[in-house]
Amino acid sequence: MQDRTQKITKSGQITTYRTLVTVGNANGTGGFGMGRGASPDLSLKRAFREARKNLMYVDRYKMYGLNYPLYGEHNSLRVYIYPMKRGKGLRAGRVVEGILEGFGIADATAKSIGRRHPYSVVRATFNALNGHESLHEIALRRGRRLLSIHKTLMGRSFRDDPKYY
Repeated sequence: MQDRTQKITKSGQITTYRTLVTVGNANGTGGFGMGRGASPDLSLKRAFREARKNLMYVDRYKMYGLNYPLYGEHNSLRVYIYPMKRGKGLRAGRVVEGILEGFGIADATAKSIGRRHPYSVVRATFNALNGHESLHEIALRRGRRLLSIHKTLMGRSFRDDPKYY
């Protein structure tokens, strides 16, 4: 997204550009950046540089989705991201859907509540994804074995399921 702002001074108008970009490799890594500059190309270059600095990793459940619902907020905007069954696809707003595709999350639904300015939506979505923990991290935090968490979340044992391994 790109904005143009103008400041009026005694000597004339000063035009600056602001660009917001999101990047991702569709394999669990993504980031966002905002750049400002005197020209659109300069602001875009600065935004990409900032996005590469702010990369983060989200551990995807079975390489396609999320483990549990996520919540993030920024200013007066709240973003809820819910996991869906495999094959259901992405159902979200334009901005959130692009971010989730960049991370490689294929099956999820999201709802944005509040003032949906694109800058706030991006920050709230990244705040939500930043709080995501993998099953291994949850097991370490609880002091449990990973298999017992699978039983709790899914309601059955995966030892005999060939798709799991």
